[in-house]
Amino acid sequence: YLMLDAPEASAQDEDDARRNAIEQASMQTIRAVERIADYRRYHIMPVWTYYNHALIYDMLYAPPQTDSIARYLALAEASAAEEPELIDRQEAAISIGDERAWLYYYKRDYVRAEQQMKQVLALLDSVQTDSPASIITERGEAYAFMVELYEAQSRHAEALAYQQLLTDNNTARYSIERQRVLDEVQTKYEVEKQQLTIRHQKEVIRYLSACWHCCSSPPRWLPCGTANVRPRRSYIPKPLRRKAYTTNWRHCAGQRASNRYKCCGTD
Repeated sequence: YLMLDAPEASAQDEDDARRNAIEQASMQTIRAVERIADYRRYHIMPVWTYYNHALIYDMLYAPPQTDSIARYLALAEASAAEEPELIDRQEAAISIGDERAWLYYYKRDYVRAEQQMKQVLALLDSVQTDSPASIITERGEAYAFMVELYEAQSRHAEALAYQQLLTDNNTARYSIERQRVLDEVQTKYEVEKQQLTIRHQKEVIRYLSACWHCCSSPPRWLPCGTANVRPRRSYIPKPLRRKAYTTNWRHCAGQRASNRYKCCGTD
């Protein structure tokens, strides 16, 4: 029995050590932020520091430490009220309200949990246009909470209704994710296509430059001082030159059909 129980004890010790390390690091972050007088100068939002610390007592403890969750949610809520931007206060209110609904659920206060999460859903509808990609994730989590809440109360009709909403939300979320991936692939393809086009144009320019250099440079076999000498006219008489470039169709007429269009050029 002790041999079988030893691996579980070892794994539990590792989980406890990891949880304690995370909790200590989070507490050090809180103390460091609280020591900064003008934290907005460095674009720091203490509300998320308190909120993340509250999540530690929810996600890493079994059962969740409700007193610690309530304490740091209160600190996060007080810090969110001091944020100058409305969108920052709204986003903080959504996350804090979501966690507070779970806090009521842990305490089996189902009425307040339902009221709190419905307030979160209403707030999500009001800020949907600001960040739809992140709001759809928050709405899915709220629907999942309502399903679990109604199932705990054996309210199966309401649970089924929110399950359908959750399914539809997940479908929309996957469509957004798929479109985002397709847009990224399309952008990557366009960038690579432009790079290949630029590379091809550079090769063409390099080739034409090399050809121009070869054609404009005098032959190496010419002696010095003859590069700028105008070449003589051909000594071939004019009638003979004209005849050399005249096709002798009589001579070609007697060739085979496969060679009919091969020009002899001379008599």
